Amino acid sequence: MNDAIFSERVRKFFKGKFFKDKGVVPNKIIDRGLIDHLFKQFNDQSRLHVTSSFIVSATADYLNIHPHQMRGMLCKERSRRGTPFFYAQESHTFNLKTKPNLINLLGKSHRPSYKLTTPNGSMLTPNRRARVQAATQEHDVSYTPLQSMKNSERARAHAIVNGSKYERDLIVNDEIALWRKNTPARPGDEPSPNRVKRTTLPPCRLPFYASENAPEYFEFSVTAEDIYARMGVKRPVSQTQVMAGKSAKDILIALGAIISQNQDGRDFHWAHRHGWSLNGAQAKDNLDPTTAGSNYDTLFKVEAPIKSLLLEQGVDCVLVKGEVQFFDDVRLPKKITYVLSWGNGHSMEVIIDPMNSRIPTVDEHEVAMQLFRL
Repeated sequence: MNDAIFSERVRKFFKGKFFKDKGVVPNKIIDRGLIDHLFKQFNDQSRLHVTSSFIVSATADYLNIHPHQMRGMLCKERSRRGTPFFYAQESHTFNLKTKPNLINLLGKSHRPSYKLTTPNGSMLTPNRRARVQAATQEHDVSYTPLQSMKNSERARAHAIVNGSKYERDLIVNDEIALWRKNTPARPGDEPSPNRVKRTTLPPCRLPFYASENAPEYFEFSVTAEDIYARMGVKRPVSQTQVMAGKSAKDILIALGAIISQNQDGRDFHWAHRHGWSLNGAQAKDNLDPTTAGSNYDTLFKVEAPIKSLLLEQGVDCVLVKGEVQFFDDVRLPKKITYVLSWGNGHSMEVIIDPMNSRIPTVDEHEVAMQLFRL
């Protein structure tokens, strides 16, 4: 496919139903740098067809590298739910009403059901319920108790209520837990259909994974100045280059992950523990092989809220402590825990499932943002 035909098909897609449904309207002139980036990715991946999933994924990569280009390329329709956008303007102000939204671009549009309980699943006290009810009244939230369960192969605690399965995503100030209803659900205690399955392999001898499978810990702090320092700064090398030419998909396959026929390299990411846009390093010890869906989960529920706290709510500094747990039989990340703390005793624990390919929803991001404001 030549450049002219490719460009026309991309421009036609940008004018189509997908972006309108997301509340994002491309300007008449699409940035040429984006077209060139998409065309290079198209050829590098030896693709035959210009699919919507390819355009969305490659566009997200481009805007992560060049966030300042979004303002000129896209304009944001008024969102009926007013989702905050997490990039500040170059003038170091934070305008929630006029900025386009990468989360609206990436996130699924359906609205999950939730439960809010104590961390162990019991009912909230009347005072705590009143606090969260006011913050989440526009979302599908119930407050009935549930019985928390654990499974050694799963990242998150879960519960089954009347045949429906819930996963615990967040814990607010060690006192309030957010449980999200799984869709689609599977009976009993079976793992999620979105989770990457594994084979049993002999011990892997990859040089990056030669150490024991003990948990690893990381810690960093973020200020507004850290975010401003990275705005528009291109990464000096790609994650694949950092990892000696190995893609996240390559490593996952070597570690026993079973990749389905409809998945390609775009469905797997070298995910930063300390995000690049939060002034994190482009370094081996800051990267884990994960699914794209779990990396977006980190964006929606960790990175974007941190930016909102610092750029919108006037928080001076957010401290982040993290833990990466691995499967017992192979050095494959099973669970990534973020504990954020700020201000006078505020905290949030976020669990990321690095082997879950499910793309989070815009609604999940919005609920998380409301809970961060409690």
